[in-house]
Amino acid sequence: MNLTDAERRENQEALEAMSLPEKLEYVFEYYKFPLVLALIAVVALGSVLYYRLTRREALLYVACANIAMGEELEAALNQGFIYAMDRSPIGSEVRLYHNLYLSQDATVQNHEYAYASQLKVMAAMSSGQLDVLLMNREAYPETEPALNDRKYGFNLKSQLLKLLVIFPVVSALVAWVCTLF
Repeated sequence: MNLTDAERRENQEALEAMSLPEKLEYVFEYYKFPLVLALIAVVALGSVLYYRLTRREALLYVACANIAMGEELEAALNQGFIYAMDRSPIGSEVRLYHNLYLSQDATVQNHEYAYASQLKVMAAMSSGQLDVLLMNREAYPETEPALNDRKYGFNLKSQLLKLLVIFPVVSALVAWVCTLF
C-alpha cells in the first residue's frame, strides 16, 4: 500500500501517542495471523529438534515374562550389551519389557493380564521390536519336551535321531536311485 509522506507521519504520530498496551493491541490486531503461524512453526521446529537430539537407538529388545529382573542385572544387561556392541551409552539403549505375565492356563487368577501380556509380546514380535524373550516354563509349556534333556531350546534326542538314522537312510536311498540312471 503506497502512503504519502503526510499519511506516514500521521500514522507514526498516532503510534507514538499510544501507550504500551494499546501498541501491543494494535500490533496483535493487524498481525494476528502471521504471529500464530510463526508460533506454530517455532513449536513444530522445537519438537523436531528435541526428538532428534534426545532419540536413542535401540540395540536390543528384551522381554521378561514371569521373571523379575533386579536392578543390578538390568543395569549390567544395559551397559554390558551397549559396551559389547562398542556403542555410546548416550545414543543407544537396550529396551526392556517388564512385568509380563504369560500363562496358558485359563483358570489362573490374572488371566486378563496374561492375555494382555500375550498381545503385547505378539505385537512386539510382529513389529520387529522383540529380539529376546526371557521366560520360565510356565510361560510357554510347549517347550517342556525340548527342555527335558537339556536346559536350552534344543531337543538332543530328536537331533540325534535325525543325524544317526534318518540322514544316513535317506542318503543311501538317494545314492541308490542315482546309480539306477
